[in-house]
Amino acid sequence: MKLLKLLFIIPFLFIVTMVYAVTPMYSTETDQGMAKMFNKSGLVDGIYWSGGQITRFSDIGAGVSSFSGLTGSATASQLPPLSGLNGSVTASQIPEIDLTVATATAGITSQQVPYGSSSGQLNSEAGFTYDPVTNTLTVPAITATNVTVTGTLESGSQYSTAGSSSVTTGIGYDQTHNINGTTAAWVGTGSGKFDVSGLQGGANLGSTTLQYSSLLNSARKRPFAFTEFLGQNAGNMSVDPFMGIAITSGALNNPTSGGVFTSPNHPGVIKLTGSSSANSGYCIRSATNSILIGGGEHFECIFNLNLATTTTYMGFHDSATVAEPVDGAYMALYGSSTIQGMTSNNSTRGTTSTKYTLGTSTWYRASVVVGSSATRVDYTLYNDSGTVLWTDNLTTNIPTGAGRECTVNLTTTEASGGSLDLMHLDFLAFAMDKDLVR
Repeated sequence: MKLLKLLFIIPFLFIVTMVYAVTPMYSTETDQGMAKMFNKSGLVDGIYWSGGQITRFSDIGAGVSSFSGLTGSATASQLPPLSGLNGSVTASQIPEIDLTVATATAGITSQQVPYGSSSGQLNSEAGFTYDPVTNTLTVPAITATNVTVTGTLESGSQYSTAGSSSVTTGIGYDQTHNINGTTAAWVGTGSGKFDVSGLQGGANLGSTTLQYSSLLNSARKRPFAFTEFLGQNAGNMSVDPFMGIAITSGALNNPTSGGVFTSPNHPGVIKLTGSSSANSGYCIRSATNSILIGGGEHFECIFNLNLATTTTYMGFHDSATVAEPVDGAYMALYGSSTIQGMTSNNSTRGTTSTKYTLGTSTWYRASVVVGSSATRVDYTLYNDSGTVLWTDNLTTNIPTGAGRECTVNLTTTEASGGSLDLMHLDFLAFAMDKDLVR
C-alpha cells in the first residue's frame, strides 16, 4: 500500500513543480527589468512594462506589429507606420493625435477653406463656411467667370452674369436675377415665365422665348396701367387709360415751351390749369370706387409745380375737388409747397411725422406703395436723377374695409382762381406688386 501511495504522489508533485516553474512572478523588479530589456533591444526610452503589457509610450519607431493593449496618447510625429500591423485595431486602441493645422490663411476661420485661382475657376472669393450637420455651404460672395449652374436655384436667389455664365436647369419661383447688370425675374415655374420688366439696355436673353400667354398671365395677376400723355392736346380731355375731370372749369393744356418743362427726358408733358373761379383745377383718376386697398398697390407720377399754393392729393383717394379725401393713402399739399404722407379711413386720418418742401420748376417723382399685407404705406419722393429726397411711412388708418373704396388719383386745385398754371405732369401709373387671385 505504501508503495502504491508513493507512486501516486510522485507524479502529482512533479506536475505542480513544472506549473510553478513556468509561471512568471511579476514585481516592481520584474517590471524594471523588462523595461531595461526593451531599451537594450533598440527601443527608445519611455517604454514602460507593467503587469505583463506595454501601457504607455512616448516615441515608437517602425516595427511595432500590433496596437493591442496600448493606452495613452501620442502626437502625429510619434505614431508609427500602420503598414504591416497584425490583427485588428479598434478605435480605442489608436492613440489620440492632435492634427490641428498650426497656421491658416489670415481671416479664414476653422470651418473655412481658402481657394486658389486659375483660368476658369474661382479667382476671388470671401471665406465660405461648410456646415456638416445640415450639409450646406455658405458663400457670402463669389467672383467667377465661365460658371455653369446645373442645379435648381432656391427661391430668392440672386446672381450676376459676367462673360459666358449660364443657368442650364431649374430656376425656382419668384426669384430675382441680375443679367449683365440689369434685373429680371422668374414669375412661375416652367418655360415662358420670365418677367423682363426690369431689364435695361445691354441685357441679352439669348434664346429665351417670351410666350404671349405668359404675358397675359402676368397682366392678369399683376395689372399695370400708365399714361405718358403723348396724345394730349388743348381741348382733348383723353388721358387713357385714366379719365380727366375738370374742377370748376379747370383745364388741360399743352406744356409751356422751352425751359425745364420740355426736355428729352420728359416726353408727353401736359399742363394742369385752373380757371377764374376759386378752388378750380383738374383731376386725373380711375373710375369711381375702382380700388379697394388690399395690399400691393403702387402709385407713381412725375410732376413739376408751377405754383407753390396748390392743394394737391396724389396716390389712392376718392376726392375730385378741393375737399379732403374720405378714404385713401396719398401724398398731400395743403396750399403750400410742403408735401407729406396721409392715410384716411372714413375721414379718420394719419399724417407722416416728417414733410418735405418742394421747389417750383423742378421735376419730382412721387411714389405711394401699400405693403403686401396692407398694414403699411410707404411714401417716397425722388429727384429727376432717381435720388431719394424724402421718405416716410404710416401704419394706421389705412382704408381696407368694405365700403372704403377709392381711385388711382391726382387732383390739384388753387383757392384764389385767376386761370393759373398749377403744375406740369409727365407720367402717371398704377401697378400691383403682388399676385391677384383671379
